[in-house]
Amino acid sequence: MSLTDLVQSGTKPRAQRIVIFGPNGIGKSTLGAEFPDPIFLDCEDGTTHLAVNRILINDYASLAQALSSLRTQEHSYRTLVIDTIDRLELLLRGKVCQDLRIGSIESKPYGKGFTFLFEEFDRFLTKQLDPFIADGVHVVVCAHSSIKKVQLPGLEGFDRFELKNSSSLCRTAQGMV
Repeated sequence: MSLTDLVQSGTKPRAQRIVIFGPNGIGKSTLGAEFPDPIFLDCEDGTTHLAVNRILINDYASLAQALSSLRTQEHSYRTLVIDTIDRLELLLRGKVCQDLRIGSIESKPYGKGFTFLFEEFDRFLTKQLDPFIADGVHVVVCAHSSIKKVQLPGLEGFDRFELKNSSSLCRTAQGMV
């Protein structure tokens, strides 16, 4: 096979994975509403000021039901907006605690609870959200930001904005972009 047979050029349209993060009230949900035909998984009742289609998510069971219905039933939504991933992390924490029969994620020694949470979060991204991308549905994840002070040796310190959730989950969610 020649090189010219292997090389592709031009754009290749596909659904996108996007993370929008910033401080409260900056317009993350409003921006999410501008994507094509969005449906919001509203994990913190934060879209009441927007004229959008939403599914209120109060616990992990309602999240699982919403995702299952969106994957298996006919609909016209072209964008799935999760608002917000930091609230969804709390739902995943609850699921991990329930699965492990523990009262707190921190009760597992040596940070193992957070390891289980990281693995659950990773499963959520790959098993629950990636199929939407494969089906041509954009996935937009809204997240709050926090400010972290950074001090490098020999240099003046500065502030850095980062996702407001567990640090291991930040690395995974930022890898979505």
